[in-house]
Amino acid sequence: MFVFIVTAAMQVAFWEVKQSNNYLGMILRKPRTEPYISVNWSIFFLMGWCRLMNKKIGAYGAFVNFIAVFCFALSMLFGFNYGSYFSSMFIAFSFVLMMCGYAYFAEKEAKLAGYVSVAFSAIYTAIILLVYFAQLTTVRLNDLTQQAAVLLDFQQCGLLFNYDLLGYGVMSLATLFAGLTIRPQTKMDKWLKYLLMVHGVFFISCLVAPMLGIFKAESPTWIGIAVLVLWCLYFCPISILSFLYFSNCKE
Repeated sequence: MFVFIVTAAMQVAFWEVKQSNNYLGMILRKPRTEPYISVNWSIFFLMGWCRLMNKKIGAYGAFVNFIAVFCFALSMLFGFNYGSYFSSMFIAFSFVLMMCGYAYFAEKEAKLAGYVSVAFSAIYTAIILLVYFAQLTTVRLNDLTQQAAVLLDFQQCGLLFNYDLLGYGVMSLATLFAGLTIRPQTKMDKWLKYLLMVHGVFFISCLVAPMLGIFKAESPTWIGIAVLVLWCLYFCPISILSFLYFSNCKE
């Protein structure tokens, strides 16, 4: 049900963007004597501002994403779990902006791949926000029973830990389809495309690992930290190259 609602909302949003030019033209052709002309011109300026912001939204999302990934890495290295949870929420927020940017700037034949990347990014964000908001509220502020802690405490590698891996698996699918929207014009574009698509391979490990019970609460902590820091080192270039890509995109 959630996926259906998200998909329907995105379809409406993209249709509205597609029809905006026709609507603007219609507004401009309306007589100035109409009683609602002030409202129409307000909509006109709002749409014009939104068109100017399209490029900036993707670039700002990539910039925030880089900062969030960097803060996540620092939190992991210094053992500040709640800092990593908070940073992860902003990785998710900014990731949606990035994927919407790829969908918007995609050429006509690659639009569907862009829409798919946005859908997967929305699913990923919903899962991640539920997981980490629970850590920052319910788990942090309450004395949980042992059984509740096993299910809810991220550090116990239980239910929410498995959901977290599922979320990042879906994120990997989003980057895979985002990579398909890029038509490389420069070497940086080629690198960005390859990094996004290769990142999609993580979907397999994120999906299968929880089913095999690879991660346990008693596993050495340094292994998990090392894996996550390596992921940060991989994803930071994606954020930087995405920022440059959106900055150079033309309407």
